Amino acid sequence: MIIDANGLFGRWAIRTPGIDDPDEFVRQMDAHEIDISIVVSLTAMTFDTVIGNGETIEACAAQPERLKGLCVANPKTDLVDPLEQMARCRDAGLVGLRLTPQHGYSYSDVELLAPVIEQAAEYDWPVWLSLVVVQNTPFGSQPVTAVGRVLDEWPEGRFIITGISYVNRLDALRVLKDRPNAWIDIATLQSAFCVDDLCEEPGAERVVLGTGFAVQCPGIAIAKVQHAEITQAEREAIMSGNIANLLGLC
Repeated sequence: MIIDANGLFGRWAIRTPGIDDPDEFVRQMDAHEIDISIVVSLTAMTFDTVIGNGETIEACAAQPERLKGLCVANPKTDLVDPLEQMARCRDAGLVGLRLTPQHGYSYSDVELLAPVIEQAAEYDWPVWLSLVVVQNTPFGSQPVTAVGRVLDEWPEGRFIITGISYVNRLDALRVLKDRPNAWIDIATLQSAFCVDDLCEEPGAERVVLGTGFAVQCPGIAIAKVQHAEITQAEREAIMSGNIANLLGLC
């Protein structure tokens, strides 16, 4: 089984046009043998959380067995109460919270983030901490070191770090060391041997498959796992087991 922990749904003005038709999104998943995609609206990540969360809810309702959605909340500038948005998303069956640096806050500001992270914990939601929306685009970004305060403040939480690249991979390993409440998404790790290295440290149990589809080609991340010199048990954990356990899909 393949579960993509980082699916990007919707239209996109940069690079590729994106896909805003859930049926077409699933057809493309089938072409790459992806069974389930954990999706977030690009509109919610970059422009309007209310509209974007609505896109995610509609997409998941159209393909409930194949698409599982993430809620985006902005505790800094949302005009609609982010806790109300989270409740709306929870009631619609979304499965996690995704935060993004495009919304103008730092992950080191734990006081600002506390209400949404604590509500996510009440919902038993993992939290995706995005370092970038997509690499090499004109959107906001944050250093991986900023997530350390979040991981320390909520040691019982479950956090998936997205946007780690070849450039900041060593900082990421330092941040994750002795912090077992965080997992690495490999979608933006460019090294051909990144999966082999991550299985040595922090270990396969702390790594999830993300692709960045439909902005990025999903086959690249999948191939890195399929061709890594790791055990079959490690491969299955990265491909689906770890994220399935985090989301209660197994």
